[in-house]
Amino acid sequence: MDSLSSSSTSTKMKNNNKLSVRNQTRFKKPFLLLREKTILKKALELSILCENEICVIHYDREGNLVNAYPEDQCQVKDILQRYNRLSDREKVKKNTNLSQFYNKKLVDEKRRSLTDAEERKRFTKKVGAFKGSLEDKLQIVKDRVRDLLYSQTGSQSFTNLLMSGDHVSASSDQYLLGPASCATDASNHESKFSVFLFNHETATFTQLPNSASSSFDQGLIGTY
Repeated sequence: MDSLSSSSTSTKMKNNNKLSVRNQTRFKKPFLLLREKTILKKALELSILCENEICVIHYDREGNLVNAYPEDQCQVKDILQRYNRLSDREKVKKNTNLSQFYNKKLVDEKRRSLTDAEERKRFTKKVGAFKGSLEDKLQIVKDRVRDLLYSQTGSQSFTNLLMSGDHVSASSDQYLLGPASCATDASNHESKFSVFLFNHETATFTQLPNSASSSFDQGLIGTY
């Protein structure tokens, strides 16, 4: 029984291995064919767009030639000969390693991210400094406006105080002068009136000079 079970188990494992290999081959071949067509198509497009000679050679795992571009074998041999005549430095310069290319891309992206972070940090610092400067300027302007308003209010109050002081002084002076000022005003008024003499014959008035007006009284006006 044990021998039968072991033999059946080994048979199943062999069948599974065959199926797995068959499945891998079935899925790999179409994928590789599609990749090959895509690569050859890109080579043709690049040769047309860049106006340059491009050679693509496809080998299988055993090293057998599968396909090549250009289709003309003479052109392929010519490109290979020119490539072989290049120095090692020139070959490395024109050669592209996908692993190195990917690593370089990762390093560049990391460096770019660090640079962007530094730029954002620097920009934030500049914005903060500019904001602080604006706030300081705004505070200075507010203080200046408040000082101007205070000075205008103070000058207006002082002017009103002076005007009220002049009015009070004038009233007090007039009050202190009293009778003397009244007498002076009366004399001034007396010196300003005129005396006329009426002539009945001619029916006219004759004005007396101002110098004589002080020696006459209103009762002196009469006829002759």
